[in-house]
Amino acid sequence: MLKIIHFSDIHISAPLGSAAALFDKRVIGYLNGAIFRRHAYRQERLEKAVPMILEEKPDVIVFTGDATTCSQPEEFEKALDILQPLIKSGIPILYTPGNHDCYVKDKKCVAALRDFRIALTGSDAAQSRFETGECSFLIFHSAVPTSPVLSCGYFSQESVDFLKKECAEKTKPLIAVSHFPWVKVEKGIAGSRRKLYGAETAREYVDSGDIDLVLCGHLHTPHDLVDWTGRGEICAGSLTKKGIFRRITYADDMFHTENIYTN
Repeated sequence: MLKIIHFSDIHISAPLGSAAALFDKRVIGYLNGAIFRRHAYRQERLEKAVPMILEEKPDVIVFTGDATTCSQPEEFEKALDILQPLIKSGIPILYTPGNHDCYVKDKKCVAALRDFRIALTGSDAAQSRFETGECSFLIFHSAVPTSPVLSCGYFSQESVDFLKKECAEKTKPLIAVSHFPWVKVEKGIAGSRRKLYGAETAREYVDSGDIDLVLCGHLHTPHDLVDWTGRGEICAGSLTKKGIFRRITYADDMFHTENIYTN
């Protein structure tokens, strides 16, 4: 049996750390967090979840991004400090950045994300593969800095090529790790602002069965769009908003998902 713990969208916040933040998207993200999200996204839910995750003794931990509110170095440092027990446990951590982790092009923010990824996973590769005896994980990085009104991602040609190659060589169930959903499609203006552009190509591989499971975040309410074998798409939602992370087990060629509540 394979046991996976999946969480997402912790949105750690910190005061603006430099004058440069007053002149880019960070000031908008910070004000949004401080005014509208301050009471909804509670850091203590993450702090409580960490020992609970360790008690689960998972084979793999999947973190599908948005560690920060607006990609400031101070936010990455706070997130890393809280997540240290998971890192020290030696349990493999698979992480893909969210749009809030790639908020701006500021060099210090970009460097902070790189250092965070290396500290958490040992790599800052755009795409990568992780193997267990039961399944293979494909980790996709689709977040890029965007305008202040957008929170979308882009499934690059490099990602398409990687996906095609891995699916062509498939020997065991494939689990895609993505911040952005591949299957769930939001409609209207809000959906256009938040969608993963290029997801149509990725979704074809889920529909065909080449990709068995997509683990994602981005949408702060969890969802399970799966068939009777548990295959499809699972969104963890926001741990610090909803107080939920997911336990996913794979045995007898079936995936089973459960919610674990921190409060």
